[in-house]
Amino acid sequence: MPARRGGHHLSRNAQLAWGVLGAVSPQLLRAFNSITLSSPIPPLGAGFILISLGVFLAGGAWSCAMDSDKAWKAVYNGATFPLVFSYLTHLTVGGGH
Repeated sequence: MPARRGGHHLSRNAQLAWGVLGAVSPQLLRAFNSITLSSPIPPLGAGFILISLGVFLAGGAWSCAMDSDKAWKAVYNGATFPLVFSYLTHLTVGGGH
């Protein structure tokens, strides 16, 4: 991939990896803030795990679709994917006027 003005451009694999990291980060922060050492870890069903993995991978794919040329942009795009997706779904389903 040709270099853009201003330096190095991330490869698609790097965009995907940074985007997945961005999509995972809010969930890890939420878990870190809600789980204490004295509380048991709640059971996670297979459906929850599969949907979570799908959202994480979709965040990485969104980062590639947005052509993130820097790591921080890829992380940002991955982290904001659930917001963008829910907004577009809300408009499409008919909630937006």
